[in-house]
Amino acid sequence: MRIHQILVAAAAGDAITNAALETQEALVAAGGTSHIFARFIEPAMEGRVHPLSTFEAMAGGQVGTVILYHASIGQAEVTRFLLARDERLAIVYHNMSPAEPFAPYDPTFAALLDEGRRELRSLRDRTVLALADSAFNA
Repeated sequence: MRIHQILVAAAAGDAITNAALETQEALVAAGGTSHIFARFIEPAMEGRVHPLSTFEAMAGGQVGTVILYHASIGQAEVTRFLLARDERLAIVYHNMSPAEPFAPYDPTFAALLDEGRRELRSLRDRTVLALADSAFNA
């Protein structure tokens, strides 16, 4: 069993990063292989989380591999990566707040939220399993 996880960003103490680390621990305890990859990595997470650019060398091309994407915000490079892969894709939805309340105060963040929702739609037909981290988010 090879289930490799993809995050947009990994940071110490971040809830999504912690969820990925706990998932990795459970997968390895069950006898599987699981690496975590992210587009952006806080220095404190280096070594535990690998750059997305290293996915092919570390985990690509293995038959039966599943990618588990922790969807939390828009990031075009991550979405392009996921769309280009052949591995089965599962998504864990961590909620993307509506952008409108943030637009007046942080338009860049609001745009990333909007982009994330559009990107999820583009991944819909590629996804074999969709999960949510809570009943509310489901």
